[in-house]
Amino acid sequence: MVSATRIQLAKVREVLDRRDPAEMFDFFDTDKSGAIEFGEFTAMLPMLGIQMSDAKAFKQVLASRLQFNGRVG
Repeated sequence: MVSATRIQLAKVREVLDRRDPAEMFDFFDTDKSGAIEFGEFTAMLPMLGIQMSDAKAFKQVLASRLQFNGRVG
């Protein structure tokens, strides 16, 4: 039996597959700040089918801050 969550994820991925990178960025930049902050990043991961602990996500964001002055965008 396929769970409702899997069906929802499949639908989200199908929609995102039709978007160009700029549209995807705008979709996940929910506060329209021009950057993907930690909360937006962690909310984005499950929509993309990525399972990651908050600790690992924090390390990824921290690494981007070192490279991109605290923001992805």
